[in-house]
Amino acid sequence: MPTLLFEIGCEELPASACREATLQLPELCRRHLGTEPSGLYVGPRRLAVLVAELLERAPDERRRGPAERIAFDDEGRPTKAAEGFARGQGVPVCELERSEGHLWATVRGESIVATLPGRLAAFVRGLSFGKSMRWDDGGLRFSRPVRWLCAKLDAETIPVELAGLTAGGHTYGHRFTSGAVEVPTARAYLETLRAAGVEPDSAERRRRIIEALDATGEWSDPAGVLREVVHLVESPRVQEGSYAERFRELPERVVVTAMQSHQRYFPLPGNRFAFVANGGDPEVVRAGNERVLEGRLDDAAFTYERDLAVGIDGLLARLPAITFVAGAGSYADKTERLVALVSELGGGEEAVQAARLAKADQAAELVREFPELEGHVGALYARLAGQPEAVCAALDEQYLPDAAGGPLPETEAGRLLAAADKIDALRIAFGLGQRPSGSRDPHGLRRAAIGLCRLAWEGGVSVPTAVLGDEVADFVEERYEGLLDVPVE
Repeated sequence: MPTLLFEIGCEELPASACREATLQLPELCRRHLGTEPSGLYVGPRRLAVLVAELLERAPDERRRGPAERIAFDDEGRPTKAAEGFARGQGVPVCELERSEGHLWATVRGESIVATLPGRLAAFVRGLSFGKSMRWDDGGLRFSRPVRWLCAKLDAETIPVELAGLTAGGHTYGHRFTSGAVEVPTARAYLETLRAAGVEPDSAERRRRIIEALDATGEWSDPAGVLREVVHLVESPRVQEGSYAERFRELPERVVVTAMQSHQRYFPLPGNRFAFVANGGDPEVVRAGNERVLEGRLDDAAFTYERDLAVGIDGLLARLPAITFVAGAGSYADKTERLVALVSELGGGEEAVQAARLAKADQAAELVREFPELEGHVGALYARLAGQPEAVCAALDEQYLPDAAGGPLPETEAGRLLAAADKIDALRIAFGLGQRPSGSRDPHGLRRAAIGLCRLAWEGGVSVPTAVLGDEVADFVEERYEGLLDVPVE
């Protein structure tokens, strides 16, 4: 049986689109080519499948027709219903089968090889992405513009036509070191790309990156950026860089966030970091990455020093000027609601004090620079102000759990503050008529409700339904039933 290669060449795809495509490609192969792919090759500039043994013809299909009682008259002659069914399936009436009270027709599968151009065009249109775009009048929507197609059946080029493109027998090598490259046969695809400076196998790219990172010594990836970096490069090269010692005076998490959230770097011991390059002169690339990181850290140091000069009480004083949500007042109003809610939930002095300080860091310049550090920055500034450790820990934990299986707050004050924060978010949104509908949930209310359920079920927080209000209580109980898989009375 012949081997098929089909490659979709694109402008640089985001890593999220690469992951979405990886999940969809096997099913698209089964649907349009009638078989499993023998290889998936996903990277920033290409999505490709290799089918080592392509079926010449789709499997025969058995189709059900009308019931026997209406397919034949009293004398056993076929009715118009039987004749119409046979005609529609392209078989003689005499070849219809009787089984299970119905007529059945066995329809021969169509030739896959002869219909490949249409099948492969449908294959591309079958891909869907969370964010897609149109770039011309061709009507195709894709994550990024499609720039070339390569389709080879053994040594034969299949002329797939799509969105103004016609598939050829060539691909493109590494963006910086190679151009168009002829693919002689489908089976030669991998060696052709590797000779052109591209590693098409994402698993191999990952292996090479980890091997090189291990060689640097002790590395870490707290934000899990490796799964993204694998899809940002086609020819990975791990390099080391360093930053000025003075930046080690910044809180460690601020430095790590600047590395990972903004630049996708991997922290190393001391003032070093590792990054994955996609080519270029190693010294030039290293110097450029060091310069970018130091710029980020300079900004962080500047905002950190300005925040320290204000202090946490000064940040609290700024909250009345910061809107929480239109129609729901300022962050100062939210703070008052949190203090009241924590008290209603049975919180003691430490939990109430944590509620009073919970949103102070919304006025911090460091949080504007690094939004993902909200809560942690408040805890940091509270420690510097001499607040009790239980209060500081609660501030750090107030947004937990932040994912379906995420950890819960470890402290009682943290659990109460997290519950109060979620209750307030739900009550405000429902009060403003912003209940989730269908798949739309822009404020993450389902996540907040599930988090609240986990805080009650796993964390032992007692949440009276009177605190929620009838509409919010019903919404939360629906999530609780799903979590427990039992009805909630």
